[in-house]
Amino acid sequence: VGTVHDSILFEICDDDLLVALPLIKRVMENPPIKENFGVQLSVPVVSDIAIGRAWGKTNECPGDIIKSKRSLKGWLDENYYSLNRG
Repeated sequence: VGTVHDSILFEICDDDLLVALPLIKRVMENPPIKENFGVQLSVPVVSDIAIGRAWGKTNECPGDIIKSKRSLKGWLDENYYSLNRG
């Protein structure tokens, strides 16, 4: 795990992406602010997920795709796995 400005970088094995991406998005968008600090945010926290083999060479994954494992798998097949074979 690394950070750059307002981004968090994760190194995740390809085999774990279907589980890791939805988990990361859910955790990032639902921080325990009220439980830890006693305040409720009045605005939503939105996290964007981009995936790639190198920083600066990523494809942003549409947020609604991550909600469905079938849609996420299709997106990964088309936009990530097929570009990174070999």
